[in-house]
Amino acid sequence: MLLRAGCDVALGWDDVEELRGFDVLITEVDPEFDGRLIAARLRAGRPGLPVLFITGWFDHPDFADLGRERILKKPFSQAALAGAIDATVVAGRTRDSDG
Repeated sequence: MLLRAGCDVALGWDDVEELRGFDVLITEVDPEFDGRLIAARLRAGRPGLPVLFITGWFDHPDFADLGRERILKKPFSQAALAGAIDATVVAGRTRDSDG
């Protein structure tokens, strides 16, 4: 979906340096894969990194602390994904300019 939209995509990562040129991290949050851990690790090296969490488990009590993060609920359309990415990047740039 992202490739069809013309985005550069990197799957997996080893360190923050690999993500230096990227505008946003998109990661899954579900009972078997907790993208919050990835986001925390990457934000330690790149504070302010915009993160979009994708989940079908929004109402799950383990994920109640996602309240202030950008979240896209499954299922979603390509247009919804594109809009969520744009909003996440804009919010990240706004935070950068405020701080």
